[in-house]
Amino acid sequence: MARRGHGWGDIGYQYLIGESGAVYEGRWSGGDSSTCDDFAHEQGTDRVVTGAHTGGWNSGNVGVALLGTFEETPTVSAADPAPAAVDALEGLLADLSVRHDLSPGAEITYLNPVSFEEKVVQTIGGHRDYNATACPGERLYAQLPAIRTAVAERMAGGPEDPAPTDPTDPGDPTDPTEPTDPTEPTEPTDPTEPTDPTDPGPTDPEPATTVHVGDLDATTVDDKNQWRADVTVTVVDGNGGPVDGAEVVGTWTTTGGSDSCTTDAGGTCTVAATTGKKDNALTFVVESVMATGLDYAPAANTDPDGDSNGTTITVVRVN
Repeated sequence: MARRGHGWGDIGYQYLIGESGAVYEGRWSGGDSSTCDDFAHEQGTDRVVTGAHTGGWNSGNVGVALLGTFEETPTVSAADPAPAAVDALEGLLADLSVRHDLSPGAEITYLNPVSFEEKVVQTIGGHRDYNATACPGERLYAQLPAIRTAVAERMAGGPEDPAPTDPTDPGDPTDPTEPTDPTEPTEPTDPTEPTDPTDPGPTDPEPATTVHVGDLDATTVDDKNQWRADVTVTVVDGNGGPVDGAEVVGTWTTTGGSDSCTTDAGGTCTVAATTGKKDNALTFVVESVMATGLDYAPAANTDPDGDSNGTTITVVRVN
């Protein structure tokens, strides 16, 4: 979907883990990788291959995706992560923590080595700790404290030597060595259990009190001796939901002109500026977002695509 929808040539995560606990290589790290130790690192080094999993915070950051749906919605039922997948995740994180001298239970100040932006996060955290998103899903996110503890315990016993993973092997869910027993009545994490239609699922989140920019996207249009930049602004509330009727006000710094638009039911609106072809780029800066009953929180502005910082976007004319 990422390749078809966005034209990307690779997946953003460095690792993926299936329900059976199989660890798959994600972002390509070279032709010689054969074990989990090699995945995600430039060949023959400890340098991590830069992913595209956390917009604005990818450099020096490792992304691991567990395959499944772990966030309940009105139309989609969620399950807890499979125990085999969590076990594989803990082993992988323990190996990475040993290799890079990380403390799995620590709170750190992460410094992006490219943008020099800082963020206070846990060593082992979720996508929602960096960006406005439900990822990795509440059913998985709630297990992170226990996962940090388990990773620390594994490290205390020394790193495990992972066996090579065959990405064509889907695993054997009936393997008696698997730590799951679907007949065990006290086991709540069996993903094969049917969903109880009477279960209301997680409680509704608290009403949002803030609003911010959730995405900035740009396109260009050539017109004889001029060209136009269109910037689409997505406005979301503190819970990540789209905000209808929000007024976005900003400035095109290249031309000095101000501009504004009002979001639709999907939380989006578009501003545009036209200039001569002597200008190769136009920059739009969001100055305020006004929505009834919600306070603007500019520090939360974000762009999951990574083509802006959520507040300022520079549109380059395509020759």
